[in-house]
Amino acid sequence: MAFVVRTRHTNSTVGGTDTVVQLTNLPAGVYTVRAFPVSPGRWLRVEGKLLTEVPWFFAAPTGANKVTVYWDGVPGATGYRVRWGATSGSYPNSSAVLPATARQYMVSGLVRDREYYFVVEAAYNGLWGPPSEEDSAVPHEGAIRWDSGNVSWIMEDVRRVTGSTAGRDMLDVLGPDGLIYSDSGVRHPTTFFDVSRLVFTLTDFPSFEIPVTNAGREELENTCTGPYRRVRARGDQNITAVRATFWIPSTFSPRFPYTQIFIPSEVDNPDNPRRPADTPYMYFGFAFSGLDVEGGLMYHRAGRGDLNYPRWQAYLKVVSRGRDRHPAITDTLNERGHILDNTEGGTPTRVELYTIGQERLVGLRVQPIDPVFGEEIFLREIAATAKLKRDMSGLRFRRVFSIAQRKEAMIGCLTGYLRTGSYVRGMAVGYNPVAGIGEDPFLEPPAQVGIGGLFWFDWSDYYTDQAGAYPPPSFGIVSWSEIVRFSREVVSISL
Repeated sequence: MAFVVRTRHTNSTVGGTDTVVQLTNLPAGVYTVRAFPVSPGRWLRVEGKLLTEVPWFFAAPTGANKVTVYWDGVPGATGYRVRWGATSGSYPNSSAVLPATARQYMVSGLVRDREYYFVVEAAYNGLWGPPSEEDSAVPHEGAIRWDSGNVSWIMEDVRRVTGSTAGRDMLDVLGPDGLIYSDSGVRHPTTFFDVSRLVFTLTDFPSFEIPVTNAGREELENTCTGPYRRVRARGDQNITAVRATFWIPSTFSPRFPYTQIFIPSEVDNPDNPRRPADTPYMYFGFAFSGLDVEGGLMYHRAGRGDLNYPRWQAYLKVVSRGRDRHPAITDTLNERGHILDNTEGGTPTRVELYTIGQERLVGLRVQPIDPVFGEEIFLREIAATAKLKRDMSGLRFRRVFSIAQRKEAMIGCLTGYLRTGSYVRGMAVGYNPVAGIGEDPFLEPPAQVGIGGLFWFDWSDYYTDQAGAYPPPSFGIVSWSEIVRFSREVVSISL
């Protein structure tokens, strides 16, 4: 947060001048500002209150003629008001003053299929703070009824708009109110993504932190979070979804290279504050206008999270500007959603990350397939509200393979990774690298991009604006083999 305070400098011989004092990086809250003498005969004349803006604000369509807005509170605020209009930057309509405990407000009487723009302001005893960042939504027929308070209706609506066929309690949805909805009811999240530290934290396992590779930056560079391979799609092709069949390597394989994943136990030593906690990932993500989303699979060695078996598990995180801690879903303790080792050396797994702009919703589908019989093992689906727009020009998807490491392990962050002895061999997309003689190694579909929610095309040069790794392959840490450029490849990472 940054605020500008005008003060009056008075000097007995020179006269008064206006000075601007800027207060930066203030956490959300109410502040008292006082000025004190700086030299004899010279003083600052100001004392008063400052309110920061509401740090996070979200507008969700909830009906044909209504939008419900949600926000994070400002500590110390005594009230709020919501303002809105049909033109960006102009808010002629306003709610009454809402109580300090208010965190949502329904705006009704709107015109169907018209975009509206909203801000919320915090108050302290009649003094109003600056408006929040603007958000917008389009009320429409069939919108998810987030404001109904009825879990069954919400889940029915989510299944309808996403086309979900997941079984009971295999679909979780993170709503705009920060709660997680499922067939069994509603619950508070227990997993959060810490933006400053780039780790998942679990409230039920305070000592268990899961690092995340910061692979969403513009360039392929040192992010102090471990090595990665990234292929990024263009942002000018109306790509609204991506999908692929990933080859998920088991810890061991009956064929070379036999041991495919090795994570030494020392990386999780709880007595070491600089433990790297090496965590392999295979995922899709995208960046769009202050929003960053990732969804896919992470691997945990046996012993993590008090589970005595290795597994790959689904996760989805949505990061919006303005928040430090973001609720997330990681399936850490959801044993029904774990992909286990098998005697075939791996599991073909269909993964799709998609957007539904009108509903302001992102979704992840994870569907592991039995490598012998070709049958679905399970279907896991996760969805979450996100700050999408009607026009999503510039949205850029990415595909990432990585071994994430904790930032705290990087003393000086000279290289951006630690040589721990961890490795993952044979992560792949559209291809089975340990297929036996006579077996078809090609997995369908390969990596593909979805255009406008209607058509799928193989991920090719045409749809790619950047591909590479950090560190570069010459370092001998990240390597890959392109079977079909950008749509089928095998990636290995060795620390």
